[in-house]
Amino acid sequence: MILSFAYTTQALIEGRKTVTRRDWKPKHAETFLRRHVVGDQLVKAYDRLPIQGGRHIADLEITRASYEPLQRLLDCPEYAARELLREGALWNSIEDFIGLLSPDFDPGKRLWRIEFHVVSLIS
Repeated sequence: MILSFAYTTQALIEGRKTVTRRDWKPKHAETFLRRHVVGDQLVKAYDRLPIQGGRHIADLEITRASYEPLQRLLDCPEYAARELLREGALWNSIEDFIGLLSPDFDPGKRLWRIEFHVVSLIS
C-alpha cells in the first residue's frame, strides 16, 4: 500500500513531516491499518498518485494511528501548534490547515491521523 504526499513531498524528504491526516472510508482504514500499524510491512511514500505518474520517494513505518475530530486542533492551541509543525510547517494558521482538510470548515469532521517515520529515502 502507498501514501501519496503531493505538495508536502519536500517536507517529508526534509524530515519535517511526520504526521498526515487522511479522510478514509472505514473499509480502507481497516485494511490499511491492519497491515501497517502492527509493522507487518513498510508503506511506500509517493510524490503523487502512481496513476498520475507519481514516483516512489520513501519507505515509511507507521508508528501510530488515531481517528480524531478537527475540533481537537481548535480546542487545544498547544496541540495545534505541535501538529502544524509535524504536518510539515507549511500553514500559517490552524484555520488555514483545517480549511484545506475540510473546505466546508466542519470542525466536527473526523480524520485519520497517521504518525510515521521515514525508514529510507529513495533516490
